[in-house]
Amino acid sequence: MEIKVSNLELFSIPFGISVLWNLIFQAKINLLDKLSKQYENAHFVFSNILGDFGVYDKVNEILSAYFKNYSITDEEFDFNSSPINNIPIIQIDNEKQKFETETIGIFYPSDLSNLPEKKYSKNIIVLKQVVDQQTYEKLAEDYIVIGDFEKLEYKNLLERKVTDLTQDDATKSFLLKVLRGDKVC
Repeated sequence: MEIKVSNLELFSIPFGISVLWNLIFQAKINLLDKLSKQYENAHFVFSNILGDFGVYDKVNEILSAYFKNYSITDEEFDFNSSPINNIPIIQIDNEKQKFETETIGIFYPSDLSNLPEKKYSKNIIVLKQVVDQQTYEKLAEDYIVIGDFEKLEYKNLLERKVTDLTQDDATKSFLLKVLRGDKVC
């Protein structure tokens, strides 16, 4: 039996979330572990396994810990086995099939009123703007949240009136800093 695995990219880090590299790397390792246990005597062919920062020695060290019979190829396959932003597909004896394992979705929403569907085991939102602590905590109920948050509480009537004029948390943060004489940049 031959099993092909594509685009695992063990040593790649998605933009803006290097803090979660261990979580992402572990999801990829979990996929390898599950494959090795489920298809113990198969020959595995890995395509695009290195990633941006991988070296053959380290990747071979990892693969040899899980598989007895494997090879690495430069050939491109037309499916994706990565558990990151993807439902993994593997090819068993020329037949493609979904592979059930832990998956991670990474989202960079520009508008928090239109949040992405939670279709992965773990869902990460990378915020591009400052949000108040209440919004952050609400998001954290359903997602792993990466980004800045602040308590956007007013200290006097002027701050309240100014912050009530806007709904955008980043603008509220900026206005409060200006009113308080805090460093803006």
